[in-house]
Amino acid sequence: MIGKSIDGANKIFSVDCDVLMPCALGDAVDEKIAVEIKAKLVVEGANGPLTPKADQVLQDRQIIVVPDVYANAGGVTCSYLEQCQNFAHLSWDEDEVNEKVISLMQGAFKRLHSFSVEQKLPYRLAATVLGVKTIADSHRMRGLHP
Repeated sequence: MIGKSIDGANKIFSVDCDVLMPCALGDAVDEKIAVEIKAKLVVEGANGPLTPKADQVLQDRQIIVVPDVYANAGGVTCSYLEQCQNFAHLSWDEDEVNEKVISLMQGAFKRLHSFSVEQKLPYRLAATVLGVKTIADSHRMRGLHP
């Protein structure tokens, strides 16, 4: 039974399910909770809901974690598109914006997944490497030294 106390509320993480999406608080899942997770896939909807130790526990247990930087980037992507519209004096309707967000998010995740598989890295580490690589490539293209 899931209770009202913090310990009771944490029991939600041990429910038998396919996908777990911690979406409310950072550091909500520590290593003690991570041991109890039964999901095959954890999708971070909050900013940093897994502690580093919890992330390691899930990695050791071969539970796939989609990191927050990818899983909850839709709002930031939508804000970026809004800024593009403003700069270019464009006006897109809701369907156009949704199509663009979906396309950008799917493309980003496909790149993450491919890189993760190619390099045999978990998603979080692959995301970090791709982020650093993007910055390094940008510096190189601009003639700057990394």
